[in-house]
Amino acid sequence: MLAHIDFYSNCLMMKTGINVLLPDEPHETLTVLVLLHGLGDDENSWIRQTSLERYVNQESLAIIMPRAERSYYQNGLAGQKYFDYICTELLVKCRTWFSLSEDLDHTFIGGLSMGGFGAAKAALLHPEIYKSAFLMSAALDLPRRWEQDKKREMWYKTLFGSLKELKNSENDLFNLITDSKTNVKKPYIWQLCGQDDLFYQENCDFNELLEENGYRNVFLKVEGNHSWEVWDKAVIIVIAEIKKLLFEAQ
Repeated sequence: MLAHIDFYSNCLMMKTGINVLLPDEPHETLTVLVLLHGLGDDENSWIRQTSLERYVNQESLAIIMPRAERSYYQNGLAGQKYFDYICTELLVKCRTWFSLSEDLDHTFIGGLSMGGFGAAKAALLHPEIYKSAFLMSAALDLPRRWEQDKKREMWYKTLFGSLKELKNSENDLFNLITDSKTNVKKPYIWQLCGQDDLFYQENCDFNELLEENGYRNVFLKVEGNHSWEVWDKAVIIVIAEIKKLLFEAQ
């Protein structure tokens, strides 16, 4: 079952929309996966570009797909707090509307590309909210992105200030992995990336750093590039991995 909801967000200070996928049969409480879109997409992209609705209709899983524009799921300098939105307000509202679990062991986040960045940051900074992060072709090294693509500099400045401010901040995910303050409680980090993907090397580097710092992590290297063909297959594996984690938590 697919529900679309338009509502006013206090964090964003405007109306926004989400899609929520629910199983066809009612359940008392549902495991939660917040699934984030990439740059240039919206809350409809996972539905339109994959067979996600078919994959999940027999599972006791609710998939929440928010709209985040081109925000990088960041509390932007203009005032719209997308990071606070996905970590607090979104879950609170959805749990009042639907029968969703409030148990950490049943609360996950994932995303592709820009959404992979948002999912990683959310799990690393808030492991008390999200048990695990599922990163598909994630854009993980924003300082590298900035240095390699100066055409995006003005846009990045509206989100992160300067490149100097970005480095070693909470938006520098490599810094979060090594920072002792955020390295106390470690979420499970699952990665998948195509070997022809433009983000492949930074995913390899991120995986290596996770291992060096004692994180439980998995990195699946698959054929393909930065495409929905890869992500449609990836989300099937994500659903299976969530079921595995739930079994382990019993």
